[in-house]
Amino acid sequence: MSNGQSVTVLGTGLMGAGIAHRLLAQGHEVTVWDRDLARCQQLATDGAWIAPSAEAATGQSPTVITVLPDANATRAVMEAGLPACPNGALWAQMGTVGPAATRQLADLAEAAGVGFLDCPIIGTKGPARSGSLVVLASGRPELLPGLRPLLDAISVRTIWVGERLGAASSLKLVVNHLMLSSLVALGESLNLAERLDLDPELLLTAIAGGPLDSAISQVKGRAMLGADYEPTFPLRLAAKDARLISELAGQIGLELAVGEAASAVLARGLSLGLGEEDVSAVYAALKGAQGGPQLASA
Repeated sequence: MSNGQSVTVLGTGLMGAGIAHRLLAQGHEVTVWDRDLARCQQLATDGAWIAPSAEAATGQSPTVITVLPDANATRAVMEAGLPACPNGALWAQMGTVGPAATRQLADLAEAAGVGFLDCPIIGTKGPARSGSLVVLASGRPELLPGLRPLLDAISVRTIWVGERLGAASSLKLVVNHLMLSSLVALGESLNLAERLDLDPELLLTAIAGGPLDSAISQVKGRAMLGADYEPTFPLRLAAKDARLISELAGQIGLELAVGEAASAVLARGLSLGLGEEDVSAVYAALKGAQGGPQLASA
């Protein structure tokens, strides 16, 4: 692809690796770096250049994408990387860090003379690799056109949330509140069915094709019932997002009763050692043990 751009991706976990892979597949020149460089090796096979440090990585491209697990990691990496950014560089922050941290990161970028866009993403590792993410964006609108070819490569659409910096990060937490609350409710309903001596899979059959059905209910529901917790969204990151949601609601004096209940279940999952499992392991947390469910006789 002749119109490929040069871009650096910092953070090659489940999401960052998928994004980098997709950008390479779309003909862009990709530099990658991760605090664990071993995670970058497959991307090197795909054609990415593995930088030896964050500073070396940010110096390679006019656009930097961060997909790191939390605000502290993002700040630490970019405090090292920002001074090496070329003049006129743009930083697209795609991790879920919350609006307050987003504004702090934007201040770092401004001090370094680097443009900043708040660009959290909706999706998991499959959509990241296939270019099916949804991007939420906020900040200075004049910066968006330069980023558009990269966003178009990784997403089915970009939703412009507004000029208020951090607005996109706020919307991402609203979306995750719905998602996490729904997943915990699904796990609780499956557990209820089992405790009533029903085959819990009948719940998924009963809602299939109706107004209560959804792709996430069927996919995650079957993962729950099969104890298939291969991570596409690790429970520890879901618990981190739940904490951010609770903090944000507290700042505006809003009680989120369902959200707090979901957060408590996620915290229970962490205490059971399920942090590295998929968020669907909330089912095991609800059952109070790591083991998978035992289906009742039909």
